[in-house]
Amino acid sequence: MPSPFPPSSSAPGKGHVHLTLRSPNEPVFTALSYSYPLKLVVSAPHTLLPSDSTSSSTSNNTEPNTRNDTPKSPIPPQRPSNVPLLFLLTYGGGLVSGDHISLSLLLAPSTRLTTVTQGSTKIFRPAHPSSTALTRQDLTAKIAANAALCLMPDPCQPFAQSR
Repeated sequence: MPSPFPPSSSAPGKGHVHLTLRSPNEPVFTALSYSYPLKLVVSAPHTLLPSDSTSSSTSNNTEPNTRNDTPKSPIPPQRPSNVPLLFLLTYGGGLVSGDHISLSLLLAPSTRLTTVTQGSTKIFRPAHPSSTALTRQDLTAKIAANAALCLMPDPCQPFAQSR
């Protein structure tokens, strides 16, 4: 029986996240894709408290410098009202020989993202001792001006003879 679903165009273990700000300052995922054995789960965001340095503004949109009349660094034009929380998961709590996880993160200007893992990622030994397949995890992050990424992964736990 043929599958009623269209064939997948994504490669195994690939993930892509693109976070932008919707007007005026609400973060939104414009892309969030993944494929087995990677899974991405977005949780409830945490709210940012107002800050004196970003809530006050001057006529030239810069912070005053108390030592002299030259302006300091510019104040970001927008600040997100909350920070999304993204969980990076692997099915079964780990990776088997030959798995390759590749995740790309793209944070637009003035966005914030907190990324965590489910717990330690186990790297299991191959089913066949003669296997030479390697297990890999790659992360590429492009962080625009005034954006921030808080990355808090748990450790990897390789089992004996894992690759």
